[in-house]
Order: sequence, then C-alpha cells, then structure tokens
Amino acid sequence: MGSARQESSGERYIHGHHESVLRSHRWRTAENSAQYFTPVLRPDDLVLDLGCGPGSLSVDISAVSGARVIGVDNARAAIAAATAEFNNNHMVSFSVADGYLLPFADNTFDASHAHQVLQHSTQPVALLNELFRVTKKGGAVGVRDATYSHFRWSPENQNLQEWLSLYLDLARNNDGEPDAGEHLATWVTAAGYKDLHVTQTTWVFDDEATCAWWGNLWAERILSSNFGLQLQELGWATPEKLEALANAFRTWATLADARFEVPSTEVLAFK
Repeated sequence: MGSARQESSGERYIHGHHESVLRSHRWRTAENSAQYFTPVLRPDDLVLDLGCGPGSLSVDISAVSGARVIGVDNARAAIAAATAEFNNNHMVSFSVADGYLLPFADNTFDASHAHQVLQHSTQPVALLNELFRVTKKGGAVGVRDATYSHFRWSPENQNLQEWLSLYLDLARNNDGEPDAGEHLATWVTAAGYKDLHVTQTTWVFDDEATCAWWGNLWAERILSSNFGLQLQELGWATPEKLEALANAFRTWATLADARFEVPSTEVLAFK
C-alpha cells in the first residue's frame, strides 16, 4: 500500500519494496483508488502525492484531471522505479522526500493526496499537518486508507485468518495503525482541516482473473517481501508457516466461489 515514512525516526515499513509490492501499487488507478479526489482538481493545478511509491497512481491522477503532480516518497527504490518508468511525462515528477519535513514552501500546492500512507505512520497527524502547511488556503486534501480488521473473504479459511491476525499484530508492533480508515476523520480534523467529506469504497476480487492476481500476489509477498522477513525476525512465523499462509492464498484463488473484499475510507477536506 503507500510508503511515506521516516526511517530516521525509527519507523519501519511493513511491506518493503520487493517487486511484488511495487506490482500491487502499480495496479492502483484514479478510478479504483482516487475517484473521491480527482473531481475537485482542475487542469494545471499543482498536486502533491505523498507516499507515491512507483508513481502509477500519480500519473493516472494527472491523466484524468489534467493537473501537474509531484510525487514524493522517502523510499529511494520506489522513486527510482517511478522516475525510470515515467521520465518522459512532463506533467509528473518524482523525488525522495521526508513526509514529516517536506521540501516545499508554505501554500505551494492546489491540492494534496496520500493513498494508503497514514496507516504506516507513527505520527499521522504530523504528516497531515505538513500537508496542511504546503497546501494553499481553500485547497483540498484527499486521504484514503484501509481498515484491515474489516477485510472479508469467502470461503472461510483458517490460514487466511491467521495471516490477517499476524498482519494486524506486525503493523502495530511497527507502531502503525492497520485500521487507519476508522481514524481518518479524527486525524484530519486534528490537523485543522474543515468541511470534511467522508466516503467508503471497497476493492472486490471475485472472478477468476482478479482472484488469481490477488491470491498469487499475496502469496509472493508473504514469502518474498519485508512482511515475511519481519515475522521471522520476531520469531512469529517459521518458513514452514509462511509457506502454509502463501499456499492458503494460492488455493483460495482457484476456488469457484472465491471473493475478497478490501474496504477503505476516504476523507476529502479543505484547508
């Protein structure tokens, strides 16, 4: 999901930047992840995308709205991937930046955006305060985050339930909040924004192609991304347990009645 975080402050990103993680981030589009945000943008607006990852969502927001987008992320690997893929797009640019200390003057951006970022932050209101600072008066901020505890799938599977429990515990061990969607409105209000518009949308994987993509993606992430590595470092999972969790996703993805729901909350607010 987003990856803005402060390594110098001890924050640890649960996913890392394995190719499987970047692949999942590249799947995100303005249509499936930012429909609540793009209607307030105008052509040639300057938009900040905090925690942009490999940049595909930044580019699609620009394509849909005509806005110019600057994507920032503190992960050099993500910015390198974004720059390499989109270096010929004159409407977007990418740079490494600390989300808690953005290298922009006050009132620089017409709008700011952060997708699946605040859940990974130990100081989400501080990140929102920084977005507040660099956004112009009257400008919009859009934030969207999942609520992991509300993930639902069918058929029931004990190994998938164990995967979710481990995810929740690991995220909180990293001082993140995997149920950030439930807290967004409170955090945004605390950062001084007004005129909040709160909505909810859900990614649904329920056909052969989408279930295969989601299930095999998470199987690879369990085995190859920072998620599995951190579980092993803590002694919370063995390689055998990780393989069992990965196999649960692979098996689930082949079932005729497979369905997986990923709900998120969006807040659109104004400075």
